[in-house]
Amino acid sequence: MSETVHLVKSALDVLIATLRQEGYRVLGPVARDSGVAFEEIRATSDLPIGVRDEQEAGRYRLVSGVPDEIFGVVNGSGSLKPFFFAPEETLLEVRRERRGFNVEEVAAEPSRLAFIGV
Repeated sequence: MSETVHLVKSALDVLIATLRQEGYRVLGPVARDSGVAFEEIRATSDLPIGVRDEQEAGRYRLVSGVPDEIFGVVNGSGSLKPFFFAPEETLLEVRRERRGFNVEEVAAEPSRLAFIGV
């Protein structure tokens, strides 16, 4: 059985601060260049508060919404995929030596990510 849990708006800043203290990179929707993108946030003030989006065929724009509403926009044209699958990643390091090559595997450090408003 699924259960819904509600977080009071005043506790959202505490949640963000706690996640950051625990070593997470906290990402949320941020209004940028007439759209919304997921970027690092430090507080609820970084979120698009009181903003909604209008979408039609070939058209996307941000407009005024319900005052104090935090999550009134949907994700913009971007995707969360780059956060999970790096567009570029070093897998091996190859060094030439006097007689051949030395190949070492590079293990990427996993990022600790927390998404708000997905």
